[in-house]
Amino acid sequence: PIDEVDPFVLFVESVKGLQASDLARFQNLVQTLDFRYQALANGIGQYAEERRVEIERENWRR
Repeated sequence: PIDEVDPFVLFVESVKGLQASDLARFQNLVQTLDFRYQALANGIGQYAEERRVEIERENWRR
């Protein structure tokens, strides 16, 4: 079910996949962002990591 997919975690995993598969393209995309959007992207990454940990804890309890 789609309800079990966290959009932040999915987004960050997709970005990491792009970074791993095409580093030059990833760097070009990131370099075009101004400082505010780079900071926002970093914040999303941190939040996604927190969510991933929470999800793992929830699944462990089941």
